[in-house]
Amino acid sequence: IRIINDSGIAGHVFTTGKGMIIHDVYKHKWFNRSVDEQTGFVTRNMMCVPIKTVKNEVIGVAQVLNKKKGRFTKDDLALLEAMTTQASIALQSTQFVEKMKKTREKEMEFLDVVSDVTSEIDLGAMLAKVMTEATRMLQADRSTLFLNDEKTNELFSRVAMGDSIGEIRLPNHLGIAGAVFTSGHTINIPYAYADLRFNPAFDKQTGYFTRSILCVPIINKDGKTIGVTQTLNRRG
Repeated sequence: IRIINDSGIAGHVFTTGKGMIIHDVYKHKWFNRSVDEQTGFVTRNMMCVPIKTVKNEVIGVAQVLNKKKGRFTKDDLALLEAMTTQASIALQSTQFVEKMKKTREKEMEFLDVVSDVTSEIDLGAMLAKVMTEATRMLQADRSTLFLNDEKTNELFSRVAMGDSIGEIRLPNHLGIAGAVFTSGHTINIPYAYADLRFNPAFDKQTGYFTRSILCVPIINKDGKTIGVTQTLNRRG
């Protein structure tokens, strides 16, 4: 079951952080009937409490439905809140382990890429491999690596995935790539066409549609920015 985290009784308890006892849910303004309609279950009464961490952060809710005898009481509510306090410790531990596991998997992927790259002698092939792996690991559509041409003050595409217009050249202070190159700071844009720095000219030339952009500076060992890498359209 998935619901928006501010809808229904569960959403209200989640957003306010306060438990509730409801003796007749169908008369309550916040009750969401859709789950009953989907499952065929009939909810008569309900007790709902937030699941809080030791830092008092709400990470979920627990619901108990249809008391078999009588009504839910404040003692019932206190008991459920005590149980969820214990449950939150287990939940946080599980989430932490899962996060560490995912981080470890990403690190191993990265080490595999480094291992492949260091065995590659040809610079062009090496950079292409790096960009291909970066695109795959970031679950993106395509990536471009721009280097700065100090003679012309232009960024030119050293590696461009998926482009059919040959080498891309643009002034090193214009567009998203130019902003990252001149500032030396990463730019993460979820909606490219809503950003005034975005230049849609290449989309028009290629028929490609850029939705999201992650662009980071390439900095050498002396701390000098020598280019940028740009990854487009994260999937999902």
